[in-house]
Amino acid sequence: SKQLKKDELYIDYAKTEKEYYIFTIDSSSNVNFIAIDKNSSKEIDGYIKAFRANIDMIVKDTKLATQKSKHSKEILSKLYQATIQKPLGDILKEKSSLIISTDGALRAMPFEAMYDTQDQKYLIEQKNIRYISSGRELVRLFRYSKQHKSEDIAVIFSNPNFDANISDTRTARLVEQDDIAELFELKFGALKGTIEEAKRIEKILKKDNKVISYSQTDANETTLLEVKKPKILHLATHGFFINDKNIPNPMLKSGIVLSGANYNAFHNDKDYGVVTALKLSGLNLKGTDLAVLSACSTGVVDLDSTENISGLSKAFIQAGAKDVVMSLWEVDDMKTMELMSSFYKNSQKSHNYAKALRATKIEMIKVGLHPYYWSPFILSGM
Repeated sequence: SKQLKKDELYIDYAKTEKEYYIFTIDSSSNVNFIAIDKNSSKEIDGYIKAFRANIDMIVKDTKLATQKSKHSKEILSKLYQATIQKPLGDILKEKSSLIISTDGALRAMPFEAMYDTQDQKYLIEQKNIRYISSGRELVRLFRYSKQHKSEDIAVIFSNPNFDANISDTRTARLVEQDDIAELFELKFGALKGTIEEAKRIEKILKKDNKVISYSQTDANETTLLEVKKPKILHLATHGFFINDKNIPNPMLKSGIVLSGANYNAFHNDKDYGVVTALKLSGLNLKGTDLAVLSACSTGVVDLDSTENISGLSKAFIQAGAKDVVMSLWEVDDMKTMELMSSFYKNSQKSHNYAKALRATKIEMIKVGLHPYYWSPFILSGM
């Protein structure tokens, strides 16, 4: 509890086979332990499934966002009642910031989007929210953040050329590297929207930092692995998650793709552009304040594993990043660019990434946007 501020509450959701349990602690060491019965726990999982089904439909056709708005709010209101209001109502009253560790199906759910029908507000309008893998991790990050400082450099990777032939080296040793490339039969499409995203972010960050930007063939694996201790690392590229129980290590199920991924995956053992979470965990980000993965599905959690945060989020925190922002589902290019621009502008005002992300989400809520657009971007870490 020493790591918590007076206005903060740590909430740990744990799932057994059939029930959710909630543990909370605040800065005064006030502890609560709440059990959610089997029926209510089953209902929670059902609501999450229904909400994610809604989102999956909107991902395929964004025009459905308006049509699904009322239905989404009904589901989100039920989720708010079951996971927040009923079990935690009085405990939350004096707290403005929530630090949440999730489990079970809740790992696929942005708490920010839960809706309070009485106040007619989303939870993000009421509270600051960030995520952590466990209470132990909170203590570790708190100590760690005091030990390491970064350079005043922001590094941006955007619009990689996935079809590039980065190297002519050919080998059959590829599968030995990560046991993952053989699964890649997909082709990654160009992310032209990230060109403008990178330009806007660079313009904002230039005020306080030296900015180094890589795109096309320069946005490659070798360059990324050579990056050392930037203040901010922004990656505007595709993320991937492979839901395959035959891959024993969850850190091999997710990752990002960079230049050459389409061409080199089966031709080159040095810089083939498919970078797993395991490999990313070896980056030198000691002292890095923020890592952002603004592309699709970078925050997807392996629900078959016991991990409470995504493999990618875990990788960047292990590498040293204090805060990590990523997305739980694929979002429209233009809206992602607007969200990221606003987030960086707000972070310069507040110097607090969780508060900056919250301010950005509230801006998007005020113009009537469906949670599909703003709620998937979540912040893990300090």
